[in-house]
Amino acid sequence: MAKYKMTEHDLGIALGQQLLGLQDLHYGLWDEELELNFANLATAQRRFANLIASELPDPSVHETHVLDTGCGAGYVLSLLTQRGYQVDAASPSHFLIEQVKQRLVEFPGSTSKVFETDFENFPEKIYQQYYDVILFNESFHQIPMQRAFSKVQKLLKPGGLTIICDAFLAADAVNNAQNALQKITDFYHIIGQSPFSLIRDEDITRFVAPNIELMDEFLTTKLKPAGESLGTYLHSNNPVLIKIGAFLFKKKLHRLNDQYISRRSGKALLDGSASYHFIVLQLVKPV
Repeated sequence: MAKYKMTEHDLGIALGQQLLGLQDLHYGLWDEELELNFANLATAQRRFANLIASELPDPSVHETHVLDTGCGAGYVLSLLTQRGYQVDAASPSHFLIEQVKQRLVEFPGSTSKVFETDFENFPEKIYQQYYDVILFNESFHQIPMQRAFSKVQKLLKPGGLTIICDAFLAADAVNNAQNALQKITDFYHIIGQSPFSLIRDEDITRFVAPNIELMDEFLTTKLKPAGESLGTYLHSNNPVLIKIGAFLFKKKLHRLNDQYISRRSGKALLDGSASYHFIVLQLVKPV
């Protein structure tokens, strides 16, 4: 059996968990009533999960099957499962899928399934018109929109919902390899020609952007100075090893910063060239 190789994305999540105690790297939902600090991050992320759950069918009425594509470490999946939803997970990351499996151990009555695959290769023939809801929580931008909607139409039941939580570029913004976002105008154009009805489209940038500020403040004013102070203290004991350790520590910080801020196009959200949307679509005319 081939040895699993951790990707840069996996490393970013692992460092977030180890250094910051984060369960996942998804954004939280903030407002003036919730003080911006790491002690409140779990509350902010729970608020986001509540926002998603508010648009789902009532699982007490009939069994509701949800596909969480790009599921991260399974934080939202876990919260939705607690509420009675049957949530399947899809991710190409072996590292993350193993974490999701560990979470599902806590729910012995769940019938949830995990798929180690990207959305484009999800087994659509087996699960045609199977799902009541398909969730893209900060994963939609990774898939060409036309392919994504073609796949969703085959997997959703008639009247099923698609929920998208993600950042989109403004119409006049320039895309590049660093942010790899899709334009909101292109999204609207495709929806206008699709069998989906736009039920909800809310720009929630102001509620998620504080996460970027929180992470940046921690990395630049707390974690980095702490590492430098420790390096100064230990330098006199073994300068060569300390230099190697400092180099590796800086690489870890750079990767964590890249995964949490750059990968999520945080700069684009802050400078106004992108906006973060909470979108709900309903399939009114299935394939």
